[in-house]
Amino acid sequence: MAGLAAIIFGCIFLQRLAVPVGAIQLSLSFLIGYGGLAYLLLRGRIALSFPLCIFFFVVMAALTMSILHSGSSASLMSFFYLFSIYSLYLFKIRGDGQAASEEIQNLYQRFMLIAAAGGIIQFCLQFVLPFELLFPLETFVPAQFLFGEVYNVIIPLTYGSPIIKSNGFIFLEPSFFSQFLALAFILELMGRQRASRLALLAGGLLVAYSGTGLLLIALFLPYLMLRRGNLYLLLFAIGGLIILGFSATALNLDIFLGRVGEFNSPESSGFARFVSPFYLFRDFMGTPGAFLLGLGPGSIDEVMREASYRGYISHDPTWIKAVLEYGVIAGLLLLGYVVAAFFAGSRSKVLSAVLLCLFLFLGGYLLNPIMHFLFAALLAWSNAETAAVQATRARSPAPAGIGAGAVQPARRDSLRLP
Repeated sequence: MAGLAAIIFGCIFLQRLAVPVGAIQLSLSFLIGYGGLAYLLLRGRIALSFPLCIFFFVVMAALTMSILHSGSSASLMSFFYLFSIYSLYLFKIRGDGQAASEEIQNLYQRFMLIAAAGGIIQFCLQFVLPFELLFPLETFVPAQFLFGEVYNVIIPLTYGSPIIKSNGFIFLEPSFFSQFLALAFILELMGRQRASRLALLAGGLLVAYSGTGLLLIALFLPYLMLRRGNLYLLLFAIGGLIILGFSATALNLDIFLGRVGEFNSPESSGFARFVSPFYLFRDFMGTPGAFLLGLGPGSIDEVMREASYRGYISHDPTWIKAVLEYGVIAGLLLLGYVVAAFFAGSRSKVLSAVLLCLFLFLGGYLLNPIMHFLFAALLAWSNAETAAVQATRARSPAPAGIGAGAVQPARRDSLRLP
């Protein structure tokens, strides 16, 4: 499907680029995403989900109450941006969503194999090429056309190190590169488990030197190995760990092991990502009004600045940003809406869980259009419409010889949308 392919291409290869409009930047991935959605709507390939529309209406009503409570301190621009992003999940693909899902996931994997090869080449070239050529977008593209001033594109392995983490030339940060690779790695584990592809993706993960992608794999690898019962996969994993163990020093892999202790250091990125959100909740959600209705959209930046004065650096993973800005009621409703979009009618609960974990905990993705278009095109739009599935099953006559109380065999066509 051309519309879905364009969205996935934009999310991966064009995420660094932006179109300046006055004093603001519009992500090129965002524009291509809505262009792809418009194309699908005009072709009649996608339609609204009535149950999700009802859920979305309830969520927006709760978010509006939070804004009214916040008064003049609320950022209406942030609220409207949220509306434009989360309305994406209202749609479902017409027809054979299963085929569309498999097609787009295969395309994503092929794109990420190219990105992994680019990341490995970038990392190796830094030892022979001038620094400027390692990051051609920063060198040759005017700053106003580069998206996201807040992202750290160029990151050394450690403070003062001459070696730079790979971002695959095209990703906003090495952590983005790592997470996109980890998602492709998991998709391969869920499918054909081709050793050559797994090895290339693993090589990209290594040169990104970011723990978030590896953490995502570590969370789901044991389950995938047990579910598939694949001895070949187990031997592949053991062999890979042995090789990494012998080459840990040469590959600077002690950086990953050293980061385990970061959770106890209030000045470390590990603490900021996974521990500081609980400190933010403790320090800024103490009043009943803040707890129930939040501090207002856009308030997270001021909260993080205030946290730095209290002796720790902080981060805004999706779940804490939603709760801090909109309160427990609206924030949890919003996150519940995303859970419903990911899991209702899902043909792969594992992939749904992987994307939900990535969304909630591994980055500040509440208002990141790149990630939401990726989630929608890769999973949410191809999930079966729950109401349509139930209606189709209700209309299907019982096979001859099977009574009304008997269990009927599953029918493949009952999962297709009308």
